[in-house]
Amino acid sequence: MYEAMNREDWDWRALNLRVAHQAVRQLKRPDMPVAFVLDDSIKIRSGKKMPGVSSHFDHTTGRHVMGQQVLTLGLSCAEGFVPIDSELYTSATKAQGLPVPFTDGRSIAAKRFLVAQKQTKPQMAKAMIKRAQRGGVDAQYLLADAWFGTKPMIKTAEDALLVAIVRMKKNKMKYRFSQLEEGKIIGRDMDVNSLFQSAVRGQWGKNIRPTLPVENARCRT
Repeated sequence: MYEAMNREDWDWRALNLRVAHQAVRQLKRPDMPVAFVLDDSIKIRSGKKMPGVSSHFDHTTGRHVMGQQVLTLGLSCAEGFVPIDSELYTSATKAQGLPVPFTDGRSIAAKRFLVAQKQTKPQMAKAMIKRAQRGGVDAQYLLADAWFGTKPMIKTAEDALLVAIVRMKKNKMKYRFSQLEEGKIIGRDMDVNSLFQSAVRGQWGKNIRPTLPVENARCRT
């Protein structure tokens, strides 16, 4: 098993995508909303000779830890979740290199290790979405947390014909909010607080729960 995992010429990503494509075909149903999901996680590792290990800020513990950060793209629908692609991200802080160089610097493993060191997470996310769509896996939405709530990521979603649903950052970044006024589209730049006051507050709809018949209500209690 370890010999197979250490093969530099095996394209694990292509195998993962083919398996994911078959799984998605079985899960998806007509007219069912489907979304790409982006998320990153940190695996704490302390081995001094382990390549790709670097310092990352862990939001769970609120401190910097040594480990590997994995960016994952998955597909979510009502029937389940399928992992599509993943990428290791190595920060520039306390990064550990290779104890032994690759046998072939042009191999698949060598190229992925270079991507982990050189690319940013938004660049990785953009490439993963493109690979998934080229591989026949598509969705209507892109779901991500506040870290990905940036203008470049929203632009990436729009270029891929996806509707971005991301948590907005609580900072001074402004968003363009457009609405129709007197037959004209008027655009305004608003931060998240102004956007909430203008477009959200006071406009929540009530969720009216249906009234159960008496006999059903008694059975439920």
